[in-house]
Amino acid sequence: MADLERIKKKYDTPQIDIDEATNGGNRYSLPYGLCKSVGIDTEGMTPREAWEAWQNKTGKTKAEAEKEHWGEDKLDNKGLKEESEQEAKDGEIKSREEAIKKMLESDRIKETRTFKKERIKANLSYGTEEMQSTTANLFNDDSFSYENGKEKGTYFVPLGNRVQYKMSDDGGEGSCYSKGGVFYHETWHAIDKNYGKNGEYLSKSYVFDDGQTFLDKINRDTSSDNINWKSVKEEIENDRKALIKENGYTEEQKEEILKNLQKKVASWHDLPEPKPPHNEWLKGTEEFKAAEGYSKAVSEAESKWRRKWGDLSDIYAGYTKNHYGLVGVGHSPSYWSRGGTRALEAFAECASAKATNPESYAVLKKYVPNVVKGFEEIYEALKSGRIKANVRN
Repeated sequence: MADLERIKKKYDTPQIDIDEATNGGNRYSLPYGLCKSVGIDTEGMTPREAWEAWQNKTGKTKAEAEKEHWGEDKLDNKGLKEESEQEAKDGEIKSREEAIKKMLESDRIKETRTFKKERIKANLSYGTEEMQSTTANLFNDDSFSYENGKEKGTYFVPLGNRVQYKMSDDGGEGSCYSKGGVFYHETWHAIDKNYGKNGEYLSKSYVFDDGQTFLDKINRDTSSDNINWKSVKEEIENDRKALIKENGYTEEQKEEILKNLQKKVASWHDLPEPKPPHNEWLKGTEEFKAAEGYSKAVSEAESKWRRKWGDLSDIYAGYTKNHYGLVGVGHSPSYWSRGGTRALEAFAECASAKATNPESYAVLKKYVPNVVKGFEEIYEALKSGRIKANVRN
């Protein structure tokens, strides 16, 4: 009982003057004094609850208040700066967990016998903590859904306002997509659609302070006046060779392995009758095993290579209307002929790279910097709540 009384006493609202809160005091009294100064009743609140109430009303952060009232030096001297940062981090974790919990409780994730919310939870967890929180909050404020569709593929369906899941491939090792990349890519297609003006995609309707659209920034960065695509292609090809070499094979070894395999294939014809089945015989040879090892190493290297360069490749494919982009994957020329698809894809590529693929995001920052800056501006507006879900919903 005595322990409970001590705990209760610790969180009782202290009787202080506003002057004490603004001119001194301590870290426990400050939030109560600030709340009192703006007319908030803090009776029964803990210090954290008082801080949250004050921040919600004023729009200011706890760090800003402490810096204003105590100054940086005093924060450092008291050891409060680190404590304040930890409390802020704890608050972010709590907010993220609450947003994700609310998302996973939603009936807009339509479970079936083979499609469970656990899959959404797992894919969401592959993103950065910030992107997990932002994505969950935007889903909670909106109305699009996740469903298990009959058609092959995972993609956003505007007409039904749903992200349709079918493929079991959620990215990672052996895939050209980063772990969770497909989830974030398609989810941000849905966000793009649902947060635009008058039912239009946000990436097509958003206008920056300089009067440019997102597509204007894409055109600027991808223009041959601003980027030497020939040089980029050479760098990408050199990176592919380097990744294969990291897996143990050089170009010279490749030539030797293929040459030996061809000789072995030809030698089957010289075998005496009755000959063993060609394929079965070949699989048992050292030459075939060597070629198989090389093929596996190349496949692994190229999957990693595509994960690194795939997002830039898709933006390039939109610029050229080329089906295979820079790394052998991409949308069809007919897809790129539709109005605005370049903006839609670049927006989703930026989102998935920011969430799950730091290597790819670094590539985008290097080669299409204005595209990334444009995405970041739109992202911050969404994250802060300055852009609301459109009226259509």
